[in-house]
Amino acid sequence: SYPENTVLFYEPIMQWLEEFITSATQDIVFNVELTYFNSSSSKVLMDIFELLDENVNANRKITVNWLYDEEDESMEEYGEEFAEDVENITFNIKTK
Repeated sequence: SYPENTVLFYEPIMQWLEEFITSATQDIVFNVELTYFNSSSSKVLMDIFELLDENVNANRKITVNWLYDEEDESMEEYGEEFAEDVENITFNIKTK
């Protein structure tokens, strides 16, 4: 994920995700499998994780699976950093 204008690029995705979360009644699993992302994409990813984290409720569990290549230690570390910033979602860090 390396678009220069991440706000423009991710805006439709964020809108869809917000609508989906507010109407979904079932558990949600959100898989993230990236090989690279730039710093502005990092901000958008955190926005997504915060949105998911804020919308956990008693009737719905939200799980994020951060998938990375086992040889890519930096992607593993990024996943660990994102996981530290959320409280309510289950954040799994897994090799693909």
